[in-house]
Amino acid sequence: MRQSVAFIHLDLGIGGAENLVVNAAKGLKDLGCSVKMYTSHHDRSRAFRETTDGTLDVKVYGNWIPRQLFGRFTILMSTIRMVWICIMMWVNRERADVVFTDQVSATNVAVRVLGLAKRRLVFYCHYPDVLLCVDRKNLFKRIYRLPFDWLERYTTSVCDVLLVNSEFTAETLRATFENVKRKVEVLYPPIDTDSIKPGVDCTELHSLIGNATSFVSLNRYERKKDLPLVIEAFADFNRVTNHKDMKLVHAGGYDPRLTENVVLFKELEDQIRRLSLEKNVILLKNVSDSLRSALLEKAEAVIYSPQFEHFGIVPCEAMAVGTPVIAWNNGGPKESVLNNKTGWLCSDRSGFSKAMVSAVHRDENKRSEMSKACRDRVVKKFSLAAFSKNLASLIEAK
Repeated sequence: MRQSVAFIHLDLGIGGAENLVVNAAKGLKDLGCSVKMYTSHHDRSRAFRETTDGTLDVKVYGNWIPRQLFGRFTILMSTIRMVWICIMMWVNRERADVVFTDQVSATNVAVRVLGLAKRRLVFYCHYPDVLLCVDRKNLFKRIYRLPFDWLERYTTSVCDVLLVNSEFTAETLRATFENVKRKVEVLYPPIDTDSIKPGVDCTELHSLIGNATSFVSLNRYERKKDLPLVIEAFADFNRVTNHKDMKLVHAGGYDPRLTENVVLFKELEDQIRRLSLEKNVILLKNVSDSLRSALLEKAEAVIYSPQFEHFGIVPCEAMAVGTPVIAWNNGGPKESVLNNKTGWLCSDRSGFSKAMVSAVHRDENKRSEMSKACRDRVVKKFSLAAFSKNLASLIEAK
């Protein structure tokens, strides 16, 4: 398979969407494609290794364009930045056989108008943006969002291949955009199982928790991730068990440019002090790949707190190293986690602390059984090899 593929992504940080496009680019490159990535922002200190070590060719256009104006107009500036990338690609004659876009559907129109995709345009919808913007209390905000909601509705399907990250997102997209009549393909985000090496020896982790066992939470410092729930559940766990030496480690992407990140981090610190958990709960920002891997592998269980998450890559990453997951019984985790086999799916908030108790009370046979089931689940359904082959077949389809 020898095709040129261009990935256009807003900000190559370290979130789930970025993980997907990086793995997609890497997978297609491994299959023989010529791959380039285009973005408006690439902070090498907050990016996946493949985008900084030369594995993937990354070009930055439009970093000078602000993310916001006066702390507002995020969607407007995101659209401008994505369109600018397309304009610069056209100016520099950087066309490709296949163009892969995501997040900002208006980019599809720019790709079409400028003729950047010689054969196929692929759009990956992580989740409808119209549903992500829930703050519409004032009249100005509702009026401001109208053109962008309309634009998303009519540009999401301006592509040759429309992909989503889960059946949950597919159902949501169809219900939200009734005008989308085309076939929607589910392509689960991948895990590069070949790069996962069990038995990580990480001195960083040992210096943090010593020989203590831990629960781990991995998510950006955003309110929609419901991080206070993790701390509440751990406090409840502490009250009903004798495992007073257990640690809870939360590691997440943290961007000091974002007010939400800064404010929420402070609120979590206050919550920890209020619950007298200073010696048990550790908050980390932008951890290294080695520490992240060690956290996942050494954890008693990984706690995944967002409700109705579109997919959620962290549960799959945890299962890939044999670690069970505690998550809500809705959204993406309902498709990735097998209840009582590869983790525990919770129907209410108290279910999280109960699942934590179940995790520490497993005998060795149960631990071994769950660990094997976790790894088998990921290899079979969420491996990078399976993802790359499926994506390549969709790109090649007539």
